[in-house]
Amino acid sequence: MDSTPLTVQDLLDQEFSIHILNNYSYVGLTSYVDHFGLSADQVRTLVRVEHHHLVSQLASQGIQYAELRPALVPRADRFETAYILDSTRIEDGNYGRAYAERWIPAIKAHGPAKSVLRVGDILRLPRAYVWQQLDQRLVGPRPIPALYTEQYFAVYMTNMSAAQVQAVHDELAATTEGYLGYVDCTTWNPLKAGMFLPQVGLRFGNRIITDADDGGTANQVGYPYEESGFQVVGIDQSLHGLFLSHRIDNGIPEWADTDSAVSFAVLGGNRLAATSTRVVIDEGRIGHLEAKHRASLVRARMEGLDAETLASAIEDKFENGLIYNLRFRFGTRGGVPAPELDALMYSVQVEFLDDSGDARRYQIGLKYSPADHTSEVVTFY
Repeated sequence: MDSTPLTVQDLLDQEFSIHILNNYSYVGLTSYVDHFGLSADQVRTLVRVEHHHLVSQLASQGIQYAELRPALVPRADRFETAYILDSTRIEDGNYGRAYAERWIPAIKAHGPAKSVLRVGDILRLPRAYVWQQLDQRLVGPRPIPALYTEQYFAVYMTNMSAAQVQAVHDELAATTEGYLGYVDCTTWNPLKAGMFLPQVGLRFGNRIITDADDGGTANQVGYPYEESGFQVVGIDQSLHGLFLSHRIDNGIPEWADTDSAVSFAVLGGNRLAATSTRVVIDEGRIGHLEAKHRASLVRARMEGLDAETLASAIEDKFENGLIYNLRFRFGTRGGVPAPELDALMYSVQVEFLDDSGDARRYQIGLKYSPADHTSEVVTFY
C-alpha cells in the first residue's frame, strides 16, 4: 500500500464532489477570506483542503461522506417540512428540550433515515402576516392560536417522503400538546423568510451528526437523542458549518450571491455570483433534454422552447438559486483519458410554476467554464 503523503497539489489534481458549500447561513469562510485578503485560487485551495479534512473525519467515525447527499441536497421527489408548535404551552419555558422529547422519538420511528434537523422560533415577521400565512398553509387542526411570531416553534426536516410527512404529523398530533400542524417548505413560501433555524442534527441511520466545540463536545444543545437509541457523532464546528449545514432559502439575494461566488471560486472562477453567469444551451443539447428530461420540461411549461429562450428562462431563476453538487470529473473517450472533456459541474435549485399555478422544484445540472463565467445546461430534472 502506498504510504506517500498526499500533497496539496495532488489533492487539487484529483476529482472531487462537494454536496453543499454553505456560505449562505454560515459566514465564517467569507469572514476569514476577507480578513486575510485571499485570492480566488487561495479560496479554492482552502476549501478543497478543508473538505478533505471533513471526509477524513467522517470516515474515522465510519461514515462515508457520499452517503450524506440525500439529506443535504434537495430532490424533486422529496419534501422539506416544518412542524409548528406553540411554545407557550410549555410552562417552564424550556420548550426546545420539552418538544425534543416528542419529535426525536417521532423521527426515529417514522422519519427519513437521512435528514437534516433544524429547530427554532419564527422570527422577524409581522404577526398578522404570520397568522395569514399559517391560515393558508398549515396542515392541521383549526383554529390556529394568535401568538407573537417568535412563539411559533418550528422543527424542520429534509428528505421526507409523503408517507413520512404524514406519519410524523400523526405521531406528533397524538403525543404532543401544543402541536399545531405542518407547513410544506419544499418550495419557496414567505414563512421561510423568518426561519433562521439552527441545525441541531443530521440524521444518518441510527446516528445523529452535530457540530462539536473545541473540546470535542457534541450535541451542545443537550437534546435527548440517546434516549431514542441514537448515537451522537461530533464534527469540528468549522467543517460542519461549511459542508454539513443545510441551507434554508430565506429569500435574501445578497446571501445567495455571496454563497454562489465562493462556490464558483472553488470551480476555478473569480468569486463572481451566479446571477452574473451567462447560461447557454447548445442546440444539440435541446434534443437530449427533450428525450431524457421531457417530463420535467412539460411540468415547467418549457417544452418546445428554442435554446436561447430556454437558457434565458433558466438564467432568470438564478437570483435566489442555491448551488449544490460542486464537482470535477476527468473526461474519457472510449475508456481513454480525454482532457478536452474534463468537466467542472454544479447544480442549481430553481422553481417554475406548473399548469395549476403551483411551484415545483427542479435541479438543473450545468457545466461551468471559468474562462468566461458561462454555465452550459446539461440536465433538467
